[in-house]
Amino acid sequence: PFVFWKDTSGRWFDRSTASLLIANGSLDDLHGFFSQAGEGYETSVVLSKDGKVTTKGGAGGGTSEDDEVLCPCPVCDHGSIRITKSAYNCDNPECTFRGMQNVMCKRMITPDEAKPIFTEGKSILLEEFTSKRNKPFNAFLVLEKNRVKYDFPPRAAAADAKRFPVVPGVVAICPQTKANIIETETHYTTEDSSTSCKIHIERCISKRDITREEAKTLIETGSVGPFDDFISKKTNNPFAASLYLKKNQAIGYKFAKRS
Repeated sequence: PFVFWKDTSGRWFDRSTASLLIANGSLDDLHGFFSQAGEGYETSVVLSKDGKVTTKGGAGGGTSEDDEVLCPCPVCDHGSIRITKSAYNCDNPECTFRGMQNVMCKRMITPDEAKPIFTEGKSILLEEFTSKRNKPFNAFLVLEKNRVKYDFPPRAAAADAKRFPVVPGVVAICPQTKANIIETETHYTTEDSSTSCKIHIERCISKRDITREEAKTLIETGSVGPFDDFISKKTNNPFAASLYLKKNQAIGYKFAKRS
């Protein structure tokens, strides 16, 4: 058994359309889809075994020979990314790339901004996106497998965050991306924010200062500690734990097993 949404890409799947899709596994030239810019388009859809409805031909429909070529497709070996009226799509009908709308969160993505996503895997930091709650935000756009996703820059330090003198030079090398990690007044973080490295370690965690050498060990080996002088925010009591890097490079605590 599986479940798929009745509403996808602005199109409502009624009972008869859903029945045809389940019976056939795909539907060609289905109308009634809408891009984020509000433009209608036709596309073909496929129902996967786990109930996911995906489009063939990318976002906003397929491509034509009249559409301008932007660059080779990074997902398949035979196609090119073309600039359509509403999206950036691969012209290879067998390609699994899902396409990228040229308007994302109410912001137009220009060809110059889009090209690095397909050639380098990541855009520069793009400003003036607008969230569903109508709030502005900045983000990178990154290519992950066959789709484009948002990648948010590290949050700015809190106004009351403890600040330290800065020693210049590289603290450590990110094992995943080989990016240089440096220290700022408040964090150990990547020197180049355009990389995919997400290391952003506070220099004071649970009221305990993290030294440069401890940060280096944490980054290069994945863990450091245990330490017995952390202070709980809730109880203000000391506690013991090790620090480790999660798969997404966020910081986690490891507590000793109770005897």
